[in-house]
Amino acid sequence: MNNLGLLYLAGEGVKQDYAKARDLFERATAASSPYAPCNLGEMYLAGQGVAKDEKRAVALFTKSADLGNMVCQVHMGERLAEGIGIEIDLKQAYLYLDRAAQQGSTHAKVVSAMILMSPDYAERDAERGRRLLEDLANAGDAESEFRLGFAYEVGRLGRRDAVSARKWYERAAAHGISDAQGELGMFYAYGMGVNRDFDAAANWLEKATAGTEDYNVELARLYMHRGDFKRAADLLGKNVDGMSSLGKHVYGRLCLEQMVCSMNRAQAQALFDAPLLLEPNKKNNVAWFLAVFPTADSADGVYAARLIEPYTAKRDASWKWVGTLAAAYARSGDIPRAITTQKRANEMQRAANKQSASSDGAPEAMLQTYQTGKPWELPY
Repeated sequence: MNNLGLLYLAGEGVKQDYAKARDLFERATAASSPYAPCNLGEMYLAGQGVAKDEKRAVALFTKSADLGNMVCQVHMGERLAEGIGIEIDLKQAYLYLDRAAQQGSTHAKVVSAMILMSPDYAERDAERGRRLLEDLANAGDAESEFRLGFAYEVGRLGRRDAVSARKWYERAAAHGISDAQGELGMFYAYGMGVNRDFDAAANWLEKATAGTEDYNVELARLYMHRGDFKRAADLLGKNVDGMSSLGKHVYGRLCLEQMVCSMNRAQAQALFDAPLLLEPNKKNNVAWFLAVFPTADSADGVYAARLIEPYTAKRDASWKWVGTLAAAYARSGDIPRAITTQKRANEMQRAANKQSASSDGAPEAMLQTYQTGKPWELPY
């Protein structure tokens, strides 16, 4: 029943029929198939022949995972780890992923290793996570190479280590991982663990954008930094509708300030203000980017503060939002408010009994930086 449902779902050998697929998956689920609930959950998640219902999809994924389906164990592990449609629970996420790993899922091993290195995981064992990733990477797993690069870049294994991060990113990039190619472009653009080299940065970012659009904004910013505003505008203008809110903001700003786009000022202003429509956590991500990146063409502390300030006074405010606001104040030149706000963020973080998002004491380092009269800048 489950396999026949898959044929109707995909239209393979038969005319595609979502209603028949759903009926077969429901019957197979009632007969205790470990696979059918996962497939039915995918239908509810995508709205294939049914109204989208993420809550029901998660319930079906849970049922499938508990019945031993490796695919849905990975589904649930990732959702619980990232809070996708369900509250974050790293302990439960690790249990699901570990079960999938024992069934042979390499991806589950990779994600569980990242949980082991997470500062928010109560049973954190960063060294064990590193060994697991290195074993996989040395066996040729490109995802593990990339994840190791990320772990060293953000300080999951101690202080941030750009040299080690670059080494693993280079290996992953050679295996065609576009995100690794993009990160190498960033490393060369900002001189992270390597001498600054704009030509090398552009080369890696162009490779990354050939496989994904995620690094289009970074490549455009590099062109902007070099004064090639027309090239930056042409790059960003290729897919405005599919662009992230951050990309729209950068494009709108480019159009407003450099007048190199074929749109009127009202249209450019709408793009510039695209982040205002985001939910708080996503607004925070954009605000953080605008507050801490070290090039003048990216930094905008005033706008970053405008994005996140309304949320920091709420009872359920995250200490991360408050920290972003401090960075925004510092970027805008209001150092006294940055110091006061960062102290509040640090107190909130300690009260939540959580470690910093990086293990090198970043909140305190931020406060010390503001006390010297400087803004906090990434990457290093």
